[in-house]
Amino acid sequence: MANVLMYIDENFFPELTDTIREKTGRTEKMKTAALLAAAQEELRNAEISLQEKTAIPSADSQTIEPDADYDGLAKVTIEGDENLVAENIAEGVSIFGVVGTHAGGGSGGSGESDVLKYVTFMSEDGTTELYKMPVITGDDCKDPVTTGKITAPTKISTEQYAYTYSGWSSTSGGSADTTILENIASDKTVYASFASSLVQYTVTFYDGDTVVATKQVGYGLSSDYAYMKEGYTFDGWVPEPVNVTDNMSCYAQFTPIVVHEWTSVSTAPYKAGYSNLVSYDGKLWLIGGGPADTYDEAS
Repeated sequence: MANVLMYIDENFFPELTDTIREKTGRTEKMKTAALLAAAQEELRNAEISLQEKTAIPSADSQTIEPDADYDGLAKVTIEGDENLVAENIAEGVSIFGVVGTHAGGGSGGSGESDVLKYVTFMSEDGTTELYKMPVITGDDCKDPVTTGKITAPTKISTEQYAYTYSGWSSTSGGSADTTILENIASDKTVYASFASSLVQYTVTFYDGDTVVATKQVGYGLSSDYAYMKEGYTFDGWVPEPVNVTDNMSCYAQFTPIVVHEWTSVSTAPYKAGYSNLVSYDGKLWLIGGGPADTYDEAS
């Protein structure tokens, strides 16, 4: 039986053919079964980029889709929360399939839970709530930064200081308290705390256009670099690397060492206390003997 040439109308599967062209680089219409089969084979061999994503449960349903640069999802991780247990949920209420058993009520009929307390995590200045965590009364509260619930708070550096997150404080702008999240007996508000360190600046030492050394120096501190150059006396750096408040370049200053050349005229004692008579710069000089030579113009 003769081979039958099959013609295909792309209107029946535009998304498929568009995807094939995008992934294989083909530009022609998929008019025959043979062209479609060849393109599909290329597609099978094409590199597929899959994304992994993490989802946090919320009150609303979520559709998890890959970002624009990915072809699909390799894995979706749904974050859990150890506080999602029956005794933390009001009686008769179901959250993600967990039915609550806590009757609630609290003392004095205020409606506040006598089982759960809340720790509210605020920015350093107290203007932004970063996280709110329920804690069973008397239990320790876990740091939401170390458990990955939130990213570590940040603080903008100044010219003088850089800041790194160090924990939580009971007061705005206070120092970190390592016990503040222990034994939570009542609702509590804590504030992000930061450790400071001097901003480091680069001091570059030059001999002319040549870099001879670089050093990192904290804001307001000083630096130095011992440098020698044959035939010269080192006089220091300009500008001087003191009270550093920014990156700076310092240049070596030198004075040439003058070497005097002289010609010996006589090694016989020319005068008492002198061992040589020499000629230098058109004049005669007496050189005294001993550990330190003395020079006197001969008369």
